[in-house]
Amino acid sequence: MIAAANDTIVPPRRTKLVRRAIPNLVFDRTIAGADHNLYRHAAFRMALTEALTHLKSTGAEPMIDEETKADILNRIREAKADNAPTDAIAFAAT
Repeated sequence: MIAAANDTIVPPRRTKLVRRAIPNLVFDRTIAGADHNLYRHAAFRMALTEALTHLKSTGAEPMIDEETKADILNRIREAKADNAPTDAIAFAAT
């Protein structure tokens, strides 16, 4: 899971509930100083790289379908290109 510390759309109390609901959570990072548009933060990109590296090393697969994955990647590209607003993302593994 990658969360924003200052998210007002998905506040920390809700993130905490999601965190507890994910069985076998293998990565958990909260980006300090980030709001709901955390894709713009370099710390998010570093955490995402770290999460995917960790998932690969454990043999776990992200619980995400291809359509959602494509949407997330497009949003990241947009955010990098023009600071477009984006949504939060959580990664979990089975």
